[in-house]
Parts: sequence; C-alpha cells; structure tokens
Amino acid sequence: MFGSHNQKSMPLANGSHICEEVRITGVISASKPLVLFGQIDGNIDAVWVHIKSTATVNGDINAQQVTVDGTVCGIVTADKVHLSASAILNGEVRSKGIEIDEGATIEAKFTKEQELNG
Repeated sequence: MFGSHNQKSMPLANGSHICEEVRITGVISASKPLVLFGQIDGNIDAVWVHIKSTATVNGDINAQQVTVDGTVCGIVTADKVHLSASAILNGEVRSKGIEIDEGATIEAKFTKEQELNG
C-alpha cells in the first residue's frame, strides 16, 4: 500500500470545513466529513478527516479515514490513512492500512490494527 495512488477522494458534500484563518482549542466531534485548513489544538473524532496543506493539528485524530497534507502532532487512529507528499507527521499511526507518498516527512511509530473504527 505504500505509494499507491488509488485512494478515492474524500466526499465533501454535507461535510464541515474549518477555514485557514480559524484556530480552535478543544475537542471536535463530527458525524460528517471534516476538511481542515486551519489549526486545531485538541483532539478530532470524525467519520472522515482531511488535513489540508495549510492545516495543523496538535492532538489525536480518530476516524474511519484520514488524509494528511498538512501537519499532525499526535496519534492518528483510522481504518485507512493517507500521508501525501506534503504531510508532516510526528507521533503515532494505528491503522489497518496506510498509504505514504514519496516526500512525506514522518517521525512516527506505526501499528497495524485488525479492528478499529469499523
């Protein structure tokens, strides 16, 4: 799964967007897809999370699917994780499947999990 580019784009309809100018301190819980352009200092619990290149998360992410283009410092727990070439990850990944694009900056522990958020 490393470097394969067959992951489908995250659906954006009926989802939530957090703009680049927004900084949130606290816990975010979302039952729809979440697209983050800003900064979160706290944990995220959502169905699908997309951390855009302008975004930073200082906290843990728990979701079915996570795509990281930006910066994450914390534990990512998801069935599927995609780290793009612009991703910066410092922490831990617990996942059933992971895709890492060439160029991603990673300092993390990886754990393959059998049962997570499904």
